[in-house]
Amino acid sequence: MAERIHPVNFNSSDAKSKLVLRMKFSKTEAKKFGNNLQDKILSKVKTVKSTKELV
Repeated sequence: MAERIHPVNFNSSDAKSKLVLRMKFSKTEAKKFGNNLQDKILSKVKTVKSTKELV
């Protein structure tokens, strides 16, 4: 998938292109896409946090 962006490296051009992508979707698709993206980022953040705790 294209959403292999680490939350820490999330730059503005990425966010802008994602916003444009989401505007092209229908509302329900955009919502689903946004939720999937949020879940992926949250799970990555959790992974990073747990990794930091282990170190």
